[in-house]
Amino acid sequence: MVRNVIVHYPEQTLPEVVAYPWSIRADGELCQILDLTLTNPYQAIDVGTKWNELHLVRNVFACPLKVGVYVDQCTDIGRIENVHSTPTSGRAWP
Repeated sequence: MVRNVIVHYPEQTLPEVVAYPWSIRADGELCQILDLTLTNPYQAIDVGTKWNELHLVRNVFACPLKVGVYVDQCTDIGRIENVHSTPTSGRAWP
């Protein structure tokens, strides 16, 4: 479980955006990502690369530069609630 975390990438600037790996990656059963803020991640939340089921992603605010939430390989009911993924006019925050 990841809960009540702020992840900030202050070094992300245009045009030299760094292609960092996923900020959060779920793998397995009953993964929970709750009450999270992500500023300037290249890729924010991955619940698709690895097998997972019954995941819960809730109350997430992010401004990803490439991908907000990636979902795939979910073999049972997963939930995504109250997730806001908004780029800042297509540019990294200073």
